[in-house]
Order: sequence, then C-alpha cells, then structure tokens
Amino acid sequence: MPVGIRAPARWRQYLTMVFSPSNILGLLSAHPYAVLLPLAIAEGPLVTIAGGVLIANSQLRFWPVLAIVVAGDLVGDSALYALGRWGGIRMVTKWASQRTIKRATDLQDQFRRKADQVLVTGKLTHAVGAPVLVAAGMVRMPFWRFFTVNSLATLPKSLVLLCIGYAFHSGYAAIGQNMTYYIIVLLIAGLILLYLLLSR
Repeated sequence: MPVGIRAPARWRQYLTMVFSPSNILGLLSAHPYAVLLPLAIAEGPLVTIAGGVLIANSQLRFWPVLAIVVAGDLVGDSALYALGRWGGIRMVTKWASQRTIKRATDLQDQFRRKADQVLVTGKLTHAVGAPVLVAAGMVRMPFWRFFTVNSLATLPKSLVLLCIGYAFHSGYAAIGQNMTYYIIVLLIAGLILLYLLLSR
C-alpha cells in the first residue's frame, strides 16, 4: 500500500505481515513475475530491492524486473495523484492519513510555483512522496506533465534500489527490518531539500 494511504487497524496488521521482507521474497520466489507488479504497486521500495536480490540469485532477469517495478511505481503514484485531483476533500480525508493531508495542503502554494522541482524532490526522497503526489493532484497539475516528470524521477530511483538489492542481496532481511530508520533519514533529507528549494 502506497505510503500515505491509511487502512483499518486489522488491515494494517495484515498488510504489515504480508509485506514483511521474508514474505515478499517468498512470494516472488514462488510466483516471480505473476505477483511482481501488484507487489510493486503496493510496496515499491522493498519489492524493488527484493527484485535485485532475486536477480543476484539468477531467479529473475534484470530488464523485465526493472520495467515491471517502474510500471508498478507509476501506477501507485498515479493513484495518489487521482486521489488528490478527483477524489474531493471528503475522499482524500477518508483514504489519506491526516499527516499526508496536512503536508499536501501546506505544499499547494509552493507546488503551483515550483511543481517540477517539488515533485522530483518528493519522489526521490520517498518519505515525503505521498503528500507531494496528492498535492500534485490537488493543484491540478496537468497529468501528462505529472507523468513525464514522475517517470524521469522513477527510473533512476528504481534502478538504484535494484542495484542495492543486487549488491547487498545477503543482507536483505536486515534492510527490511531497518526500513523504518531509512525512511526517517529520507524524510529528514526530503524536508531539508524541500525547505532549501522553496526558500530560494
């Protein structure tokens, strides 16, 4: 499930279990290409790193995996854009976390002035990605422009994550277990970059 979308407590517990590092690797090993796209839509970074692990183990091929994880990432991002643009405030309030709504609202004015820069910064730092994607829809950024800029940011990000999984495949479990800390670091980095960008 993309960061920023909330679910009932029972579903959150279920999703946390399903998207544990070991379960992701197990699902991809058992049904490699069949489940890669839906998993990439729901939990892009961990699944992309897991794809790199399985490429290192010769269970998957590099180019098909890269194409699928990029497509999955773009589908998930487009859903967040659509939530902001066409969902209306009631649906956004229902499906997005309060933190995401607040950040997206705060970003609207800045987004109108520096849409491309804010979108790329939010996308590459991931931790602030959901509010930025929702804000892009809320300010009605043209979809073709959103998709183009987002694609240009998604491709190198997915490539780097695949390479991380490939290079550190033996430590995938540790990467997954410490993902919260990585997200915190990315969040701080993203907020600093956004501050520096928007204060210029």
